[in-house]
Amino acid sequence: MEILIIKSDRNNFERYFIGKMKKSHVCVQGAYKIHTNIGYKLINGFIKKFNNFDISFLFGKWIKNLKKYDIIIIFDKIFEIDIKSLRIIDYICENKKNDCKVILWYWNIIMKPLDETLKDKVDIFSFDLRDCIKYKIFYNNQFYFLTNSNFENKIILYDLFFIGKNKQRIKEIEFIDEKFIKMGLRTYIKLLRDHKDEYILEKFHIKSKAKYKTILKLVSQSFCILEILQENQYGMSLRSLEALFCKKKLITNNKSIINEDFYNRNNIFIIGIDSWNNLKCFLDSPLVEISNDIVKKYSYENWLQYFIDWGINNE
Repeated sequence: MEILIIKSDRNNFERYFIGKMKKSHVCVQGAYKIHTNIGYKLINGFIKKFNNFDISFLFGKWIKNLKKYDIIIIFDKIFEIDIKSLRIIDYICENKKNDCKVILWYWNIIMKPLDETLKDKVDIFSFDLRDCIKYKIFYNNQFYFLTNSNFENKIILYDLFFIGKNKQRIKEIEFIDEKFIKMGLRTYIKLLRDHKDEYILEKFHIKSKAKYKTILKLVSQSFCILEILQENQYGMSLRSLEALFCKKKLITNNKSIINEDFYNRNNIFIIGIDSWNNLKCFLDSPLVEISNDIVKKYSYENWLQYFIDWGINNE
């Protein structure tokens, strides 16, 4: 079975995932020929100016062999450029082979109303159960990579780690940082501004995104990962899986994580359920090993196999 995955490759994080996702029977490519943030902005400007223009000449190399694929998985990030006309999806549906299954994967929460006409063209999936219920689409769990799990014997430099965009999370993050500092613990917390005029304490502020390999190194040097979900997000973020696969403790405001099969109160502190008075006991308790069978459930291989089985069972 031949599989094509089309996703954004506009930054280091996206390109890291593309590299990890490539397999012998899976072709993973960027949506467009241009692979930088500046390039994406140029394409976006072109599309807005020439809205009815054929833009297929901007598509990536995947355009040449569409008819060879049995399953095509499209990541939602491609909509950062062409959200209105969804021309990549239209082009694929018009040029794929007849029995090819096309899947749209929402790797992020759905921020804008879902175009209902998409359901006539593709099968739509999300990692967020609330979005699945709201928009009547299908569910597949979030995924990560088994090869990132070997972080044993690393020197721990930080008790708490977080790096990411602000996304209106600064007040909660500052509150948690203060809790750790008062306990004499070490934190590594860095935030990117959502817009240039936004105020962020100098000790938290970073001017540009860190490379994902740098983030993984910092994860390996940290005892605990902090996860603060965006407002209206229900599904777990990648930080939950970074903690699971890299064998780190997790502090999260995701109350629904208590229902996950990998939840263990020794490993996961839930803000709003667990008492801050018990934080020291949580940090002092030993990390409980989660079975490999449960961990593998959230692997990229299992995520991909779910779509393969879906394609076979829905021919």
